[in-house]
Amino acid sequence: DNLTKEQWISSLNKAKEVQNFISDQVYLSRKKDFENPFRQATYRSMAEMTAAIGTIEDNSFVKQVQDETKDFKKLIEEIKKRN
Repeated sequence: DNLTKEQWISSLNKAKEVQNFISDQVYLSRKKDFENPFRQATYRSMAEMTAAIGTIEDNSFVKQVQDETKDFKKLIEEIKKRN
């Protein structure tokens, strides 16, 4: 069966919500890694840890997922304009 326009738009919105959730969870998961006391214990100071592994904002995987999420949301909006 075919989707109605409302069902299609609802599905697109849901896809956007799911992608946002994934992006948020990636960030929170990596943030937890950076805040892990056992990981921090391997460094003499937070400055040394930051110098060695960077910050959560500089994490390449987090950035990649955030960029992909931004692109996905743009694509969803473009698709919605076509209908």
